[in-house]
Amino acid sequence: MRKLLAIFLSLILDAIDFIGGFIPIAGDFIDLIGIGLLYYLTEDLVMLSGLIELVPFADFIPTFTIASIYSMYGRDD
Repeated sequence: MRKLLAIFLSLILDAIDFIGGFIPIAGDFIDLIGIGLLYYLTEDLVMLSGLIELVPFADFIPTFTIASIYSMYGRDD
C-alpha cells in the first residue's frame, strides 16, 4: 500500500514540476520535500535519484515516477 501511495505522490510531484516547477526556489523546495516523503514511504535509496530534479531544465523528465515504478517492480525484495 505504501508503494502505491508513493507512485501516486510521484505522479503529483512530476505534474507539479512539469506545470509550475519552473519557479526556481519554490520548485526546488517542493522537490526536496517530495524526495524526503518518497524515501519515507518506500525506504529505498533509489528515491534519492530525484535529486536530478534540482538540475535546471531537468523538470520535464518524470524522475519521481520512474524511480517509484522501478522501486516497486524493478527490484526483487
